[in-house]
Amino acid sequence: MNPPPAPFSALGLHIRMLARQILQKRPQAPVIGIHTTGTWAEAERESLDGWAFRFVQCDSVLHIRETLVSHREPETTLVILTKLDESDLGLDVLAHLTRQRLFRIKPWSMVETLFGAHRSAPVLVKMPWMAEFLLHNKPPEGYHPEPNGVLTEETVWTHFLTRLGFSNAQPDLRDTLEWTLTESNLTAYLELPSEQQGAVRAWISRLADTDVEWVFRCIEAGFGADAVALGLVFQTLLQAGAKVACQDALIRLERFVGNLTLPKQAGTAWGKAAGEVVEKLYRKEQRKRLTLVLNRFDEILKEVQAEAAAPYSRYSLLGFERLFEHIGSELANVVQKAAGASLTVAKQLLEQVQAHRESHLATERIERVRMALRLCQWLAQVPRRTFSQLDAAAETYVQESGWVDWARTKLAQGDTASAGLNQVYGVILEQVSQFREDENQQFGTHLRDWLNAGCPEQNILPIENVIAELVIPLAKTNPVLLIVLDGMSLAVWLELLEDVKRHGWTEVGAEAGLKPTLAALPTVTESSRVSLLCGKLNQGLKHERKGFQEHPGLLALTGQTNGPTLFLKGDLTDPISGGLKSVVSDTIRNDKKRVVGMVINAIDDHLSGGSQLIAPWNLHHIPVLEKVLGLAAETGRLVIITSDHGHVLERNSTLHKFEPYQRARIDNEAPLPGELRLAGPRVRGMAGNRMIAPWTESIRYVSKQYGYHGGITPQECLVPLAVLVPKSAKAPKGWKGQTTVAPGWWEVKADVPPVKSEKPASNSSPNERPLFRLLEARVD
Repeated sequence: MNPPPAPFSALGLHIRMLARQILQKRPQAPVIGIHTTGTWAEAERESLDGWAFRFVQCDSVLHIRETLVSHREPETTLVILTKLDESDLGLDVLAHLTRQRLFRIKPWSMVETLFGAHRSAPVLVKMPWMAEFLLHNKPPEGYHPEPNGVLTEETVWTHFLTRLGFSNAQPDLRDTLEWTLTESNLTAYLELPSEQQGAVRAWISRLADTDVEWVFRCIEAGFGADAVALGLVFQTLLQAGAKVACQDALIRLERFVGNLTLPKQAGTAWGKAAGEVVEKLYRKEQRKRLTLVLNRFDEILKEVQAEAAAPYSRYSLLGFERLFEHIGSELANVVQKAAGASLTVAKQLLEQVQAHRESHLATERIERVRMALRLCQWLAQVPRRTFSQLDAAAETYVQESGWVDWARTKLAQGDTASAGLNQVYGVILEQVSQFREDENQQFGTHLRDWLNAGCPEQNILPIENVIAELVIPLAKTNPVLLIVLDGMSLAVWLELLEDVKRHGWTEVGAEAGLKPTLAALPTVTESSRVSLLCGKLNQGLKHERKGFQEHPGLLALTGQTNGPTLFLKGDLTDPISGGLKSVVSDTIRNDKKRVVGMVINAIDDHLSGGSQLIAPWNLHHIPVLEKVLGLAAETGRLVIITSDHGHVLERNSTLHKFEPYQRARIDNEAPLPGELRLAGPRVRGMAGNRMIAPWTESIRYVSKQYGYHGGITPQECLVPLAVLVPKSAKAPKGWKGQTTVAPGWWEVKADVPPVKSEKPASNSSPNERPLFRLLEARVD
């Protein structure tokens, strides 16, 4: 911004300009007389625009006569400056002066010349200070000529307001509030003489409306830097009305506007304009300035003892936190089964949180609230269930309990910003875990019995049959990419699937649906992944590549020349560039390669760490998967995604030192509480095909880490299995729709009956919604 206008004496500037104007009309004028009220104290001789001038201050008739007699420079125009009037000079002196008179300085006349105008708007004569400003601040390139020859108010105010820092030559209330955000603008205004301040107020009020007058009262009271924040306060208090003692707060705000009572209409207009300014700050991502405004907004609410109104604003940072606290209170009532408690208010509060302007910075917190609501709905809708056999327990886990485990994982992160909310999350998790542990025990018991019975046919797909029953049939009509995400549980897949769909993939299902897929035992890579890739029960990593690439069914389909190819962890990416190795890219692009398989270890690698950080499972966090899917989409290749086993997360587990696996051990002594003995051909790599493993999440056999596998919970035993088609490609014949459908309790939506009310005014805020009727009793 240019430096603000300051008081100045324009005598020298005016005299020079007037002298030039006279010579422009009378180039041969030898002597010019100019009446002044000041005293010339600058150089006596100057050259201006090719003319030579001699300036002499003469305040007596005798001095004037002496100067006229002594001047002997025909090429130099003599300019006599005097405080005398023409009547004091005498005819003999006047006879030597151009036009036999004393010229008088007329600032607006000189300004008109600068603008190429022949006259000015009459009202401008009342503002001589404006003329001095325009003369003193003439731009180097000069002023643009007035097209109709008349110098208007709009033109001169444009120049003056620009120097004050206004970006808009005709500012309205919103522009004025935005202008107050820059400290130097306020300083420039406050340094103006009171006459000029009044003229600025009057001009902007005339352009906008009289409400802008209150903003200038605020500035002159010394609170200009708070103007936008104050607007948000007015907006909030006027919305809240008498519900939270706002009238007293409005009285306390009078000191910000010169101890005057702000009319409701002016407060409403001020609040609306402040909201528009803040919205612009959000759009422009001016976070530093925005934070200053929002923090000051909350400070003022506290100063006027109106913190209880904060939740009524979609901008208040304090209100944003209060909303989370209110949600915690409502959830606590629900989980404690308080009289009349329901999830309705909590859902509506969540909608208000989502409507808050800071919600984009709290997506994970909001997601955890949503997960808490989902788990509460599950607890309320799903009673304790008894399963008749293994496939019923497996189907329930795939259709419902896997979603529960996804929500549990998110909720376990807690909420450090709200102690109340964090506490209620713990209660919800405890209640959910009791139900889930019961289901885990039933699953483990049915798995043991199923193994003891020789694995009779049920609605279950053993992992070693995935190639025969899914990969080969699909590869007959479409090139297939089989991706094995080592260690991926169903809960992780449900989260990852959302992002995969956002990247242009469609999940399809067979008309008969996909059966729950059961891992080999123990649920470790050496047994289950090897069995998956070999297409038969097997054990030992040395067998998996050969087993896959020499699979009889796959070779029968592809032939030896273009037989199936398997890429393991070290085969996929270039260690320097991080991109896919060319052999991987070339193989996926080769349509003759009907079946390509690959193993991605990102999830299993994460489990082995000691960090308790719960990563959001999306393609950004598994970059190799993102690259591979992008390449598959480009080539139209069908993708089958699965895992070799799932996992359980560390949840305050107890260590029992056994070998050889994280959650599976040799059967050499009696099972402990929470463990079961299992036996049969599906138990691989253990003496006598026998093992002991926990059905509960609370036991581990190794040092504490992020997650574990090897046990017999459904989280570890049931692996996700999905068929994905690029949106640009058609689904295989007989495949349509999707198989992964959220259970009914997963949807979180506030059911608010319509409220009869008058049509809202045009300046109504997004905050004015039925929620506040329900919030009234809770904002104190």
